[in-house]
Amino acid sequence: MKDYQRLTQFLVLSVLIALLCFPTFASVGSAVPANEARTSQPPSLGIVQSMDLGGSYQFMRDAISSITNLQNGQVNIKGETIAVQYVDYISVKMYLQKWNGSSWNDVASSATYSDTNEYYIVAGENFSVQSGYYYRTRSHHTVTEGATTETYNSTSPSILIN
Repeated sequence: MKDYQRLTQFLVLSVLIALLCFPTFASVGSAVPANEARTSQPPSLGIVQSMDLGGSYQFMRDAISSITNLQNGQVNIKGETIAVQYVDYISVKMYLQKWNGSSWNDVASSATYSDTNEYYIVAGENFSVQSGYYYRTRSHHTVTEGATTETYNSTSPSILIN
């Protein structure tokens, strides 16, 4: 009888140790292993985050979008609009986009950040994201001077959230 109790204690202790040492046995996997995406990789835009608009715009000089992985399921998206001079109105609105394997979809958006009689505006917001997916920022930039309104959409490179 003592042998049976010892064997039972040994088996129970072995199972507990196995569960403590290998916690994945105790969970049903929703976590994505590092560097493993749940979708195909999106087409690359290269490393360009800003577009020097040069001669194609009279008042808008630059339009910038960026995204930063803050870890723990959070990203920061940022947009900047730069004019060549002080303008009547300048704004930026940012969109967080998620790659579904074939196209980019807006999953969140910021408020529209704007100012008057300014030449520069920058804004950023944090959002929660899911691991295993690619995300990027798309920003809509607007500059108005007198009767002229110029708009531009910029996008950041994508990042995989682990």
